[in-house]
Amino acid sequence: MRGAAMAEMKSSGLEDVVAAETVLSEVDGTHGRLVIRGYALGELAGRMQFEELIGLLFQDFFPDLPDAAEIARRLGAARRDVFALCRSIPADLPAVDAVQAALAQIADGDDLATALRLVAVPAVLLYNNLVRRMGVMLTVTENHARTLRLSGGLRQSKPSVQTTVRVA
Repeated sequence: MRGAAMAEMKSSGLEDVVAAETVLSEVDGTHGRLVIRGYALGELAGRMQFEELIGLLFQDFFPDLPDAAEIARRLGAARRDVFALCRSIPADLPAVDAVQAALAQIADGDDLATALRLVAVPAVLLYNNLVRRMGVMLTVTENHARTLRLSGGLRQSKPSVQTTVRVA
């Protein structure tokens, strides 16, 4: 009887366990649905600019959240800040370690500028990796932060990038 009682108490996993509650998203793995701030992922993908999505995710977290154009400008500044921080991260670090190293260099804060620096980390690390591994140097201009789209890949509209190839 003791073995049967223990078997009943034993859980087969984390099914029905709530790890955290959020207003940002809802995951319905059984039906393959991801809902972000009330919108099905399919409603957002390819239809919303990256900066608009940031505005949607950050809504109600920051007072006086600017419009998408201003978020784009501030995100560009955040990427420049993060780029300067990430220059010391070795190119051969595994991706997870590189992200941890980059995030560790960003000062704590609960303001929009800090949140945008955190958002900037993946794009900056990808850029750094491409530059170091492929030997291509991109000069980022003021408008470079404009729009990554949530569609079948990352695309830039209105690119504003100069390309310089390193010759060894």
